[in-house]
Amino acid sequence: SGRSRESISVNFQERFGNSIPCLQAISEQEGYRAFLTLLPGEVLRDIYGEFGPRLLERNVRSFLQVNGKVNRGIRDTISEEPERFLAYNNGITMTAEMVHLVGEGATTSISQLDGLQIVNGGQTTASLLATNRGRADLSQVYIAAKLIEIQTGDIQDDLVRNVSRFSNSQNKVQEADFSANDPYHVSLEVLSRTTWAPGVDGSQRQTRWFYERARGQYRDALASEMTPA
Repeated sequence: SGRSRESISVNFQERFGNSIPCLQAISEQEGYRAFLTLLPGEVLRDIYGEFGPRLLERNVRSFLQVNGKVNRGIRDTISEEPERFLAYNNGITMTAEMVHLVGEGATTSISQLDGLQIVNGGQTTASLLATNRGRADLSQVYIAAKLIEIQTGDIQDDLVRNVSRFSNSQNKVQEADFSANDPYHVSLEVLSRTTWAPGVDGSQRQTRWFYERARGQYRDALASEMTPA
């Protein structure tokens, strides 16, 4: 048809019997609309099961299987703690050329998506199908989704490219950062903020240690002060 790829269209009402409730975050801004929604795990699994890697053509990576630590964690949560998947998972980002809505206000829902692509969250999406070869019970699994409707035109490719780029970018999290909220470190932080150290060399000026529990805390505390003193 002269296009670079065949467009993916999903009619939720015809395929799954229900539309998907959503919150319209931005009605019209610089050629796009934005929506927030929750996708049932079974729905996302079935969509990926039909369209496969075509659904991730705009993503920066295809499915990396379950060899990595993160993907194994996704698989284990689906299998062992499906009710906590929404709490643990960062969700996905989708783009579409056309979002068909039904209802208004609090009852607004998505009936169909044309030109659907998942630009962030490919590992989450594919893991739903890969876990137990698609036979896992996903009835309690929900995925938070940000949906961007990008109008066709000259800015479409550039906007989609940037949505994919920036939604896949973040400051690197080091392994040690994950222990920042351990009770041991929290207790040390409380002590460092409340316990004064005696003055040294006869000085009456007391001081305090600054225990940096989370990386960047010290610089953030300095930046919040009004004066150098």
